[in-house]
Amino acid sequence: MRTTICVLIIAVATACLADTTFVSGAVSGVWDTSGSPYILIDNTTIPDGETLVIGPGVDIIFECAFCDFSAIGPLIINGDSVFSVSIRGSGYTAHHELNGYVEGDYCIFENLWMYFGGEIKNSLFRNMIFIQSLGGIIKESQVINDSSHSITLASGRFVNCLINLKSESSLICGSEVGGNIYLVNSTIIIPSGTTSGAMYMGGFFYTAYYFNSIFIGEAETDLEEVGFYYSLVYGTPVSLSAIFVDTIQGLPSFLEPDSSDYRLSDSSIAIGAGTTSCFMEIMRPGGSASAPSIDILGNPRPNPLGSMPDLGCYENALAFPAPIGETPTSRPSSITISSCLLYTSDAADELD
Repeated sequence: MRTTICVLIIAVATACLADTTFVSGAVSGVWDTSGSPYILIDNTTIPDGETLVIGPGVDIIFECAFCDFSAIGPLIINGDSVFSVSIRGSGYTAHHELNGYVEGDYCIFENLWMYFGGEIKNSLFRNMIFIQSLGGIIKESQVINDSSHSITLASGRFVNCLINLKSESSLICGSEVGGNIYLVNSTIIIPSGTTSGAMYMGGFFYTAYYFNSIFIGEAETDLEEVGFYYSLVYGTPVSLSAIFVDTIQGLPSFLEPDSSDYRLSDSSIAIGAGTTSCFMEIMRPGGSASAPSIDILGNPRPNPLGSMPDLGCYENALAFPAPIGETPTSRPSSITISSCLLYTSDAADELD
């Protein structure tokens, strides 16, 4: 088996650290490696009208028991492909919350409650407790949960994201304080052994929409509405009210799922099975979703030019799927489902 894994790599190299800075109260200006790590010992706030810019290689650590890092003024995180920026909490052992307006590139967020507006891309969300996007978007990023606690993905948009949950963890889309969630060209992997499956919440009037996405695993939900548009489902998605439009049922044929390589093989039925845009009839507010112009690795989408986009966060170089050694000739067939179906395939056993 090959040992090379082609997934979004978040650099964890550490720049030379000159000092430790203990932080609380009002902050602004620039944080760089000369003061890293920055240790939050109490509530910390970027005041309205001020901005805090964080440079590559900076490490921010919550050490207070219950405290917030509030970006009333903008928090701009400028990691890069060599030196990421890390913001770490302690998970369920304390309430460590990052909230407000955040723009980030090449970040690592770990063990946090997070409520944000803005755009975050090329980042890793690891063992998070809660992620709610208040008008923001997460792009070309990974959400990985390999802890024993659940993760809540509340309202917001996830585009070109790999959401990979390990055993004994669970994904929750929507919450009583959340709202609608949209997953566009994303790959969602939920192995067996999850505590509550996916898309579960206890509330009303919340919705989850999947567009050009791949959903693998078991799920149950009392979300008001769930919509799969031009997507692939394998497992047991169950809903009180579900709509499936041009949705494929079947194993997507990843390259090496045992090694967490969820790129599409050349024979994957997910190749060319997407669409460039789609009107979502049950979306509130009404509107359409569009495929992004790149994939999670920055490769062009669709590829080749003029073809239809693939499903999931990775774009294959072929226009159509084909058995190995054969020439692809046409788009894969799909099934349109107008009512909720129960799928009973044991997808997780093949993905663990």
